[in-house]
Amino acid sequence: MSVITTEWLEARVEATQNAIEAIELAIATLSAGAQMYTLDTGQTRQVVQKADVGTLRNTLLAQYNLLAWLETQLCGSGAVRVIPGF
Repeated sequence: MSVITTEWLEARVEATQNAIEAIELAIATLSAGAQMYTLDTGQTRQVVQKADVGTLRNTLLAQYNLLAWLETQLCGSGAVRVIPGF
């Protein structure tokens, strides 16, 4: 059985932050007029084109959601819904 440790979560947060920065740079570069860009997230390397900007934006949103979840797991914060019993 695997146990999620603080160190593992911190490493995933850092990797996700690096991926977010790489994707944001790719979107900015392609939006500025470049036709192709080599996207290196630290885990994968791929060539993206101007037509891929929509997909990159969706991927960016997914990475932000992952980052929020990881930070919630790491910090123990989150929303709690309380329903009064009266």
